[in-house]
Formats: sequence, structure tokens, C-alpha cells
Amino acid sequence: MAYKFGQIRRPQITSYSRKLSYLQEYEKRKSEIPNTDILFLDTVLNLSGTNQLIYVSDDGLKRRNYYLRFKVYKMWEGGSQSITIQLVNTLKTTDNTQTLETITVEKGDETDYSIYDIIIPPNANYNQIKFILNRNLIDYNTEQEVREDGTVGRISQIEIMRYEEINNVIDTLNDSIEQKGMLKQIGIQGAPGMQICIDGEQIRIGRSGIYEINNGVTVKFLGFILEENDGKYFILDYQY
Repeated sequence: MAYKFGQIRRPQITSYSRKLSYLQEYEKRKSEIPNTDILFLDTVLNLSGTNQLIYVSDDGLKRRNYYLRFKVYKMWEGGSQSITIQLVNTLKTTDNTQTLETITVEKGDETDYSIYDIIIPPNANYNQIKFILNRNLIDYNTEQEVREDGTVGRISQIEIMRYEEINNVIDTLNDSIEQKGMLKQIGIQGAPGMQICIDGEQIRIGRSGIYEINNGVTVKFLGFILEENDGKYFILDYQY
């Protein structure tokens, strides 16, 4: 079997992602403590139409991947925030969630915030992204004021900065790689800290400015998380 090689540079591709829209709202959530009617508020992103999280590509062969960047404002009196990020399909009643990860936002001044970057590789189709604040004793304080909507407890202040579908660079390369749809080896030269999505995994280029996969693992999805007009380069060398 003969292997072939190729190279591509950042300016050769015009678009590396597709911006998506969403409706950000607060959603009531009932306390998990049995025999209580306590209601809390959590942030949810409602997704519709082509903005939903879709598992595979239109040809049914490749998984799709998404990028979410958001900031969470800190709390002083409320302490640290433990927030679980969960995908939900409201059209199903069973087997309809996927938990991505739980983040911890440290206590701090309420004008300060922490920024998070997440790659989303959905394992099914979903139409919601939920930010579930894990509750503690502060939220169950019986002396706290009940809001007009009947809810109590802390409310996380979350601001979405980017929500996008990541384009698969391999699709762009398909004519050059004889429609193989996959790469055998890759080597990337880029700015330290640059984010890459490889088969749903979030990778950051280290201080050396080089990232390689040369152990024979086949790559079917390769995407780059780039900032507009930042002037940063990358070079991708690949084998197929």
C-alpha cells in the first residue's frame, strides 16, 4: 500500500466553523430532595432547526462536533459554583441526556468572571444545552426570599460568547486525498494554545508549537478553533 502526503495552510480555507443561534432562558428545576416543592432557576439554551446539535453528518457517516465558549460571573456571598453542562432532547422521555462535564467557578467579586471553552461531540440529537447549578445549603436556606415566580436560591450569570458547528477540514481535502475521507498521520505547526478538535477530542497545541499523530491512528474529523483576524498561522502536513 502506497501512502501519499499533502500540506495545507490556514489561508487556503475560508471558513472553519458555522455560527449558530440559540434562545437563552431560565428554566425552573425542582429540588432533588424528596417530598419538597422547592424550585430553582437554571440557564438553558434552546436550539431549533439547523441550530440543533446533530449526531452525524447528512451522509450518515461522520460525527459532527460543536464549539461552545461562555463566561460565568463569580459570586461572593454565594461562594463557588459547581455547574454541570448537560445536553437534552426534549422530544424524548427516556435516554435523552448527555452530560458533558462539571466546572467549578471559584468565589470572587461579582464583576469578575471565568471563561470556558468546550468541544461538544453529541452522541445523539439534542435541542437543549443546560447549565445546572449544583445546589448547596445556601440554596436551601429557609429564611431566603421567594421570588415572584416561586423560585429560590442562587442564579448563575452566564454569557455565551461563541456557539458554532466546527467544520471538518478533511471534507475540504477530500478531492486532494482521492475521496478517502480520513488521514493516516498528521503534523500541525501553530501558535501555542491553539485549539484543535480531533475526532471529538479537544486538543491544545503546546509550547513547542507542534502537534503530531504518527502512531497509525486514523483521523476522520479534524477541525480548528480560530479567532477572526488574529493573524495567527497554522500549517497542516498530512498522510493518506
